[in-house]
Amino acid sequence: MSEPTTRRWFQIHLSTAVVLMFVAGALLFVEVRNFEAIKSALELAIGSLVGADAVEADSAGVVFPCVIVNLLVLVLVAWICEALIRRGEARTP
Repeated sequence: MSEPTTRRWFQIHLSTAVVLMFVAGALLFVEVRNFEAIKSALELAIGSLVGADAVEADSAGVVFPCVIVNLLVLVLVAWICEALIRRGEARTP
């Protein structure tokens, strides 16, 4: 009897990659729309107090947490998709 093949730690299914592509596109769409609102709010709040140079420095501080959250969402979606696929593979005789 042949031994079952083991999966590499960074190997995902094609369907998971397609789902991740659509989720990443949706997250990018939301971030681009929200970034304009965040930037205009920063210009109103900080720009009038300090000047226009401080707005550019603070906008980078707003983007970094969004990137971390988006990466966590993508990892969670990939983990859920792979768990569902492996669950289905385990059920088939």
